[in-house]
Amino acid sequence: SSDVYSSELELDQVLRSIGSALRPDRRFGLGLTAGVSRIDLESGASNTWKSIGLDAFGQVGANTLAISVQHEVRATSDSRISLRLDHRLPGGSVYVTGAVTPSADFREEWSLAAGGVVDLGESTAAMLDVRHAKYATTSITAFQPSLRVSPIENLDLSGRAIVLVQEDEDVRVGATIRADYTLASGPALFAGAAVYPDTEAGITRQVRGVFGGVALPISDRLAVRLAGEYEKRRQSYTRKGVALGLSWRFDR
Repeated sequence: SSDVYSSELELDQVLRSIGSALRPDRRFGLGLTAGVSRIDLESGASNTWKSIGLDAFGQVGANTLAISVQHEVRATSDSRISLRLDHRLPGGSVYVTGAVTPSADFREEWSLAAGGVVDLGESTAAMLDVRHAKYATTSITAFQPSLRVSPIENLDLSGRAIVLVQEDEDVRVGATIRADYTLASGPALFAGAAVYPDTEAGITRQVRGVFGGVALPISDRLAVRLAGEYEKRRQSYTRKGVALGLSWRFDR
């Protein structure tokens, strides 16, 4: 999704999926993702959007620093740069993240966020993310509590509530659910569904969608990730997209 808050929130789940497919002692890594989407507008017209992203992360002690650059081409194009710092604590972790989009057309001009994860037991974790984003004509603030449980070995189930407050607008709510499962042979599968408010070009609309994919280890350093997504944006468009990613982890 192109919404302001999904990319950083997904980072933890992406790294968990890829990390389960690779050796855990790889403390630094790079990722490259390319995607294409077919867009069917409410008016009956159609279009194709393309995107490419580059990610890099490094772990030093209890800290992980990640930088992400995402470029998306529609009728216009936006390039978004984000930086995130995670810090592990006994029984959890905290993070802060910020992003800018120079000369933004449909993404936010800038955003700031902070959150954390608290382990509630061996198989349960609670999370909270709070973020603020500024567009050319409006701003939004989003509160997102979530819960992750592992009912059986190698299976994670997570649910997230989304409360979005837009400047001079009503409060909007949504939710996402997701399942991650790691096969004994190595691949990590994920799938989920969502109904949530999303902001593009300063306009917030309700979105319904489903997604799924697999992270497949090629070696103890390299993994490939394939994902597909379908979403319908109210009074706007329907999007069908696929993305292919490569992740490379290495030692210091």
